[in-house]
Amino acid sequence: MGTTATTAPRPWTAKERDYLRANWGKLTAAQIGAALGRAVNVVCAAAGRFGLSRPRRKLSVTLLRRLHAAGWADAEIGRRLGVGDRTVCRWRQRLGLACVNPKGRPMSERARSNVRRGQRRWLLAHGYKYLAERREIERRVAVARRGWIVGTHREADVLDALEAGPKTRKQLRAIVGCPRRSLNKLLERLAGLGLVTRAGRTTGRGWETLWRLADGVRRGGSDRAGHKKPGRLTAVS
Repeated sequence: MGTTATTAPRPWTAKERDYLRANWGKLTAAQIGAALGRAVNVVCAAAGRFGLSRPRRKLSVTLLRRLHAAGWADAEIGRRLGVGDRTVCRWRQRLGLACVNPKGRPMSERARSNVRRGQRRWLLAHGYKYLAERREIERRVAVARRGWIVGTHREADVLDALEAGPKTRKQLRAIVGCPRRSLNKLLERLAGLGLVTRAGRTTGRGWETLWRLADGVRRGGSDRAGHKKPGRLTAVS
C-alpha cells in the first residue's frame, strides 16, 4: 500500500511576523493572507499563537442617532458602522429609540398593537393562553422526543452522554458545555429524579468519582408517529 505524502506547514519568517503584528486589527485576515500568500485560517491561527487580539470596535452613538433619525433600519446602520444588526438593536434600545422597519418607517404604537393582537388571536386559536406557555410546551415536546423524562435539553445531553458509559464531571462539562456550578445542579436534579447515580474507581491518583445512569433507566420507546415517547422508566432485562 502506498503512503500519502504530507507537506509540512511553511514556517513564518521574521518579516511576515512583523507585517502581521503591524497590520492585525487594521486590515482583515483575508487582506493579510493575500499579501503574505497564506490562507485566512492560517493567518488567524498564527495571530492567536503570537498573542494578537483584535481591538474592540467602538460604536459611534452620535452617528447611530443621526442614521436612525434619517429612517435607516438596524441592518443598514450595522453595515454602515461595521457591526451586526443585533448590536445596533441593543444600543438602540438602551438609547430609547423606536424600531424602524426595513422600509424606513418607524413602527407606530397602533402597528405594534396590531402585531400583539394578531399573536394573541393565533395563540388562542391553537389552544395556548400565553406565548410563554407555547414555548414551554414546544421545549418539553422537543426534549420528550429524545426519550427522557427531563425538562431541559442540557439534562437530556447529560443522559445521552451517560448512556454511552460512566463519565467524570470534567468529561461531562466538555460534552455538555456548561460551567461546573450549572453541571452540579443538573446532576443533583437528575439524582433526585432517580435517573443518575454516583460510582467510582481507583486510579493512580486516588479515588475518582464517576456518574452513570441508575439501574433500570433507559430511553423510552417509540410511538406510532415515529417519535420517542417521553420517559417511561423501564427495567433492563
